[in-house]
Amino acid sequence: MALDPCSRLLKYCLFVFNLIFFLSGTVLIVIGVWITEDSYKPQVFTLMDTSYILSLIYAIICIGCIMVLFGFLGCCGASTENRCLLGLFATLLFLLLVAEIAIVTLAFVSGDQVNAFVKSQMQDAIENDYDGEEGDDEASVAINIIQLLFDCCGAEDYNDWLESSWYMKGQSWLSVKDEDIQRKYPATCCKWGTDNDEMRENLMNSIFIDLTEDDEDFLVNCYLPPPNDYMYSSGCSESLKYFFRQHADMIGGVAAGVVAIEVIMILLTIIVMRLTKSSS
Repeated sequence: MALDPCSRLLKYCLFVFNLIFFLSGTVLIVIGVWITEDSYKPQVFTLMDTSYILSLIYAIICIGCIMVLFGFLGCCGASTENRCLLGLFATLLFLLLVAEIAIVTLAFVSGDQVNAFVKSQMQDAIENDYDGEEGDDEASVAINIIQLLFDCCGAEDYNDWLESSWYMKGQSWLSVKDEDIQRKYPATCCKWGTDNDEMRENLMNSIFIDLTEDDEDFLVNCYLPPPNDYMYSSGCSESLKYFFRQHADMIGGVAAGVVAIEVIMILLTIIVMRLTKSSS
């Protein structure tokens, strides 16, 4: 027995929601792969618990794959009006909904703990592992990139560098304008402007040679007694915390939207199942 026009409309709505769900899962997969393939982000993650970060990224990809599978399953169930497929889809979607709520709640509750952990990891790397702007080890590359990307200096502030082995072992000496300077922080703490784009890009790639006259003039100003207008004085832990807080609202909004769509999809699936049963 064919469905009435109202029932068909609900079925098409369910199909459209499943299609949106399918496409959203595809977007999550693309985001997860982009993060792992980006040239800078994996190096930044080396200051954190790599296994934890990678697990989080792979979880995003996994959830995306599940959403693609569920979206496909829901589209098939809606188009064929198969009650078994629709029932399986509604059950799995409910379980996914519960898991997502638990994960998002845990992520927001543990946010301060993650920030504290990142701060301690960065402080330890600055004190013991940093090998200069041209250091090619994971810790040095990560610190340089973080300071350049987030416009910050040190974990707590620029004074962290005075406790670093880089400073205390004399690795911070640099000859600028025929004058030897013992720098109190690396060049990645400097506010490189548009006139020094090439130097900024070089520092992102662990290159700190062949300084131009403009670069040397800028470094002379950057290494005036700190804090000064040519260097970043705030710590990276605060910059990272602010960055995550900025994006937390967006992530929370997206999560709330996904949950709302899933609830609507579950209700529509149940309604379509009942209508399919009554019309058979």
